[in-house]
Amino acid sequence: MPYKDPSKRKEQAKRWKRAHPEYQKHQKEYMKQYRQLHKENINKIIKKCTEKKNRWVKNLLGNKCGHRQYSIIQILEFHHINARNGNKDLLIAHLSRKKILPLIQNQEILLLCPNCHREKHLGFW
Repeated sequence: MPYKDPSKRKEQAKRWKRAHPEYQKHQKEYMKQYRQLHKENINKIIKKCTEKKNRWVKNLLGNKCGHRQYSIIQILEFHHINARNGNKDLLIAHLSRKKILPLIQNQEILLLCPNCHREKHLGFW
């Protein structure tokens, strides 16, 4: 019986999952096989979505290098101000648009050409 109340619906789903553990095993195995069979298409979709999000962020940042105003957008890179070494949580591809907007507003992401990006990391400016 469906529940209109979201909390009751969630609780019912938890009870059902506990009562049917074999379904979860089946679902997990099915998804694993599906990903193996459709790996190429999944990767194409992910790449397309990532490129679209990158274009959107570059457009918000003005499509120019933040230091020298270089404007060939295909080679511009993102510099994360507060990124720790190897922190992949700040990769644009891993963030939702809701999480990206505050980073842009707080100027925690810069758009730089490759030369300026290297200079920034080496501490020249």
